[in-house]
Amino acid sequence: MRPRTRYLYLYTLCGALLVFVLLLSACAEPPASIDVTEEPTAAVAELAPPAVELAPPDVSVAVVEEQPQRGPTQGGGETIEEPTAVPTLDAAELEAVQAALTENLATFLDDTQNYNATTAREVQEALDAREFPFLVDVCCHSEVLAANSRYIAGAIVVPLQLLAYNVDRLPQDKDTPIVVYGKSDADAAIGAMVIALLGYPDVKSMQGGSFNDWLAEGYATETLIAAGPG
Repeated sequence: MRPRTRYLYLYTLCGALLVFVLLLSACAEPPASIDVTEEPTAAVAELAPPAVELAPPDVSVAVVEEQPQRGPTQGGGETIEEPTAVPTLDAAELEAVQAALTENLATFLDDTQNYNATTAREVQEALDAREFPFLVDVCCHSEVLAANSRYIAGAIVVPLQLLAYNVDRLPQDKDTPIVVYGKSDADAAIGAMVIALLGYPDVKSMQGGSFNDWLAEGYATETLIAAGPG
């Protein structure tokens, strides 16, 4: 064999061996020391939330045993006693209570008769002096609707039971002097107190018989033309 052909044969043999070694290394499993795929996969599996199976809600009606009723409890857990039933009154006791209420009401009305009192004469003297107070007639509804009912000229006529519904008829200036009168001193005093509670500081009630005293003195009046029951 010629030398040039011999070298060519050796080179070919060495190249074949090198290719064979590379094929073996590619087919062999990688060493355990460089395996980096298993551990992260295991770690991820450990952090995954556990699977939970949700059961459908139970819509069946449960039987609840009746518990004995108890009163509310205070902050310390102590049970508050339930309020006792209101005792009933017999006929005699009820009659006594009604009599006491009537007496107390009469006493209250007697006490109101001198509330910021003025008289029919004093009101007439103020009118003669051209001092015109704002007059409020609080005669009751039946008296207002009576035939030929009278009132003081210039007064507004508002039955006492409707006074709170006619506040807009009172003076806008709450410092205006006001005189309230009716067929009784008690009606005039109650009307004056109601108007005073609405914020009018200068309110007086005509006492000494109120409008009946005005009529008895013969002071001027006018015939009231009622607009009707409303």
